[in-house]
Amino acid sequence: MGKSYRGVGLAVVIAAAGLVWSAEAQQPASMPNFGGAGQLITYLLPSTDAKPTALTIVEPATKRIVVYHIDKTSGEITLKSARDFTGDLMLDYWNSPGISPQEIMRGKQLQQ
Repeated sequence: MGKSYRGVGLAVVIAAAGLVWSAEAQQPASMPNFGGAGQLITYLLPSTDAKPTALTIVEPATKRIVVYHIDKTSGEITLKSARDFTGDLMLDYWNSPGISPQEIMRGKQLQQ
């Protein structure tokens, strides 16, 4: 039952992003929406040129983040990435590209 609420919540966030898209496009960046406990945090970054608008959604309860691109011409929404960032929060230091959540968890297990 919890997953259906998340799905509905995600659909509402995406629909709301589509509605405010044209108004937000006039500003360099929007302020993040810091939801309360159990809510989604959203950040809409409109593009000032031909690049797509970026919509980032964070679900603090499950420590997951997803990033979507919204095409300005067609309105098509494309999932660009999704990640559980639990392992990321366990890192003391990391400053290089290309590490997966699984690699982080394996490294932490080896340290113990």
